[in-house]
Amino acid sequence: MNHSRPINDFTPIESLAMEGVVTQALLQSVRMGLFDALETTHSPEALAARLDLVPEALNALLELLRSRGLTTRTSEGWANTPMSSEFLVSDSPFFQGHALNVHETFNQYVSANMDSLLRGQADARETADATWASPETLEGMARHALLGSLQDTVAFASELPGFADMRTMCDIGGNHGRYTMHLIDRNPSLRGTIADLPSVTPAVQTACNQAGYGDRITTLACDLRTDSLPNGAYDLILASDILYGFEDNLVDILTMIRNSLVPGGWFVSHHYDPDSPGIDQYKATLQLVTRLSGYATHFLSRDTLENALSRTGFSEFRACSTGSAGHGLALAARAI
Repeated sequence: MNHSRPINDFTPIESLAMEGVVTQALLQSVRMGLFDALETTHSPEALAARLDLVPEALNALLELLRSRGLTTRTSEGWANTPMSSEFLVSDSPFFQGHALNVHETFNQYVSANMDSLLRGQADARETADATWASPETLEGMARHALLGSLQDTVAFASELPGFADMRTMCDIGGNHGRYTMHLIDRNPSLRGTIADLPSVTPAVQTACNQAGYGDRITTLACDLRTDSLPNGAYDLILASDILYGFEDNLVDILTMIRNSLVPGGWFVSHHYDPDSPGIDQYKATLQLVTRLSGYATHFLSRDTLENALSRTGFSEFRACSTGSAGHGLALAARAI
């Protein structure tokens, strides 16, 4: 019989094992409109009646959310914190409910197939590619981009020398099309092409048409693992959160991009920066999900990109951090 005591505290490990419950509590709270209701302070009883919930269970949920900084309680009742009001209320311009659902779709697949993926007995790349055309994914990724990376990248690109004179641009893997929409809003003479997977482009064109950009944005069905962009066609090429998929053959893909630009044209890359400040746990989790989803990495450093760009005929590098937390890196280079 072992009567000794452990040296370490098991609580951090036990808490980690319970994080799945926290995720589902958050998702369910968004889906049932809890945060919408908490834009107005509610007593526990009134909130339970409004949402048709068991008061005791609701109170435990609210306490859990309070421990994560998402709800607050005063003598008058429960309400949102500023962070919840900005990101979890459905009529907020920065509502992230769709993005949370997209994350959950990827995470569920990875979780359910963790053993096979770790052993190389399953391939999530095809599964991941198949999700990009869904309306939920398009909207989720568009909303997530609005957390600062889109605004910062568009401002960065529109300040490049000669931007006002540009007439054609290509957004590689443009998906929701918001980067292109925002850029052509800043240059009335600019027309955009969104190059994406053949399964994705019909949904992208529909979204652009519905947003009122059908006369200035077209789509190009193109899988850059097997296809190429047209030569000498664009003044500007943008690749946001897509180039990491070609980490093992950057020189080849950048050569193709260089050939598709006019002389003196600009290429802008936007991706997560491995050297950025931030929460290591977030970066490690993102990297694991990315790796098990069939991609080598979700991060590309400035040194890696500039080295590959230099080898493929680019110069005049410019860079800035993007996003409210500075996780992203926008890097521009000019075709020699």
